[in-house]
Amino acid sequence: MVGRWNDAEQDYRAALSIADQSQDALLQTHGYFYLGDLERQRARYAPAREYLTRALAMAEVIGARDWHAHSLIALGKILGEEGDYARAQNHFEQGLDLWRARGDSRGQANALHSLGNIAIFQADYARAAEHYQNAIVIFRALGARPEECNTLNNLGTVALYRGQYDRAASFYTDALTHARETGARRNESNALGNLGIVARYQEDYARAIDYTEQALALDRAMGHRQGAGRKLNALGEATRAQGDYARAQSYYAQSLAIARETGERRSASIALSNLGLVALDQQDYATALAQYTDALTIARELGDRDRIGYTLTGLAEAQCGIGQFADAETAMREAIQVRRQVGQMALVMESLAGLARIYLAQDKRAEARDAAQEILAYVDRDQSLDAANEPLRILLTGYHVLITTQDSRAPEILAIAFRRLRQRLAHIPAAETRRAIIAQSPWCREIIAAWAQNARVSRRCA
Repeated sequence: MVGRWNDAEQDYRAALSIADQSQDALLQTHGYFYLGDLERQRARYAPAREYLTRALAMAEVIGARDWHAHSLIALGKILGEEGDYARAQNHFEQGLDLWRARGDSRGQANALHSLGNIAIFQADYARAAEHYQNAIVIFRALGARPEECNTLNNLGTVALYRGQYDRAASFYTDALTHARETGARRNESNALGNLGIVARYQEDYARAIDYTEQALALDRAMGHRQGAGRKLNALGEATRAQGDYARAQSYYAQSLAIARETGERRSASIALSNLGLVALDQQDYATALAQYTDALTIARELGDRDRIGYTLTGLAEAQCGIGQFADAETAMREAIQVRRQVGQMALVMESLAGLARIYLAQDKRAEARDAAQEILAYVDRDQSLDAANEPLRILLTGYHVLITTQDSRAPEILAIAFRRLRQRLAHIPAAETRRAIIAQSPWCREIIAAWAQNARVSRRCA
């Protein structure tokens, strides 16, 4: 992949040189756009932005409205990768308006698709579904089956994040059918990988691994290293969920190696964070600290606020584990601030819970209570925690704070946690799998133990 990128860069630079010599403004616009979009795909956002901004300016001057729209969309994608979702949305909307003015249906559909992606990042799933539905109508009218397949995959992701697992599987299965009918092997791999994610969300790990291994085999057969890296990461998540930390670590390490080989820096940051998470699972805080530090360095260089918030949260957990409480507080507060800026409120609750645990570790009860107040208010308003990585741990932290501060609301938050756990387990038909999940998760065990203890106290008091 790196070799192909380098070859493409040389070709684009040669074409731009010819355009400069001939003073052909349209060809110069093309050259700047293609160089910028290439750098965007390589996650080299500073030069990408510079080239694309020049392409945008030239397109405006010469009235090349199609290249104006292309440049807006590409710049919007960079902003989205950096977590600046409001500005990304603005760029996509401007691009959409230009495509509509030109009567370009494909351009409109692609802009709608990009707007759907941004809505997903903002957890506005209703708006995302609307954009994708509007896009897929156009793609179907054009007979653009690969684009239709991609949009089916994204509609599946919307359903997945809404907890509609059967609906998500239906979209992904439709996408898989389309991909196989058209021989689009990369789309087939994506659909299989997504079906694996549904199975993992349903905690059917054997099926999740089976789908993901099929997808990985396709990626390897195509020589699609980036796709293979993502599937290895997904295998790591499935095996980690089963408590098989050695295999998870191996998968994440393979994913990291591919990300470094292909120059996919965001994927490298994700793999490093996941290696840090495995180390946290095993209370190896020194290793976790090193992995999260490396991941954070990349995320900051990319300006990727989503990854910065995620990595700071893990970094603070590692710092707390080795007693670096002041550093942990600083990191967790920054994570909260970044996640607020991005609008990821469920993840803000996750970082607030982490901050409360840091205070509890120092016996700072008043500070822990203050940190937990927003979580309790959020839960009282019936706001969803589904977008959080560990919603049960958030609720359990709230319970610990209330117990520690002798707050009478403790049984209420415990009841919410226990109810959510029961709902989670109810989706898993196999008793053996349910027992394995409880055995692997300390949060599940603590919630069950606390609930049983409360029940015994209630019976004695009756």
